[in-house]
Amino acid sequence: MRVVFPKRKQKRFIEYAKLRSGKSRREFRKSLDIRNHVHYRYEKCSLPLRVFQRALKISNISPARAKTFHYRYVESGHKIALRLNPNTDLAELIGICLGDGHLRQYTLQVFGDKSKDTIQLLEHVLPLMRKVLRVTPKLRTKRPDENFLVLNSAVVTRSLHRVGLRYGDKTENGARIPKWIFNRKSLVQGCV
Repeated sequence: MRVVFPKRKQKRFIEYAKLRSGKSRREFRKSLDIRNHVHYRYEKCSLPLRVFQRALKISNISPARAKTFHYRYVESGHKIALRLNPNTDLAELIGICLGDGHLRQYTLQVFGDKSKDTIQLLEHVLPLMRKVLRVTPKLRTKRPDENFLVLNSAVVTRSLHRVGLRYGDKTENGARIPKWIFNRKSLVQGCV
């Protein structure tokens, strides 16, 4: 069970609970029994129910006061996914992922040759990912021959999987263009 807040409300709730607890950030995080509260403060993921309940208890927040943050319960975290519009931008991103990408359960990576593709990654692929997925990937440059964009988000990878991308090795898992792309010529052109 997860607790989902409207945009910017989760951060306010965490900050309010920390303030009410009278603890330092480190003490507050320890009392909630979480490794990194930054993900929760910056709304990169929803709150597990146990963390939410501990925050209420530690901070002595009444149920009536907690309701002012307009949260709701979601049955299970594995059901949360983005609603992706089946448009040419999404079709293009899927084409990029089928060619130079790698999708795992919690990570999406798009690779490019360091000498040829870095500008393409930064000026085209990164803004496209930001537009379609509503999150900004990070550029990794540690490898000697290639750069890659990476997104660490189960919600994003789950969403891409639901629209037709397969997890893991593309060859072994028979990755192919999703059927919905063949419904319109513009989608096929975007993907290819």
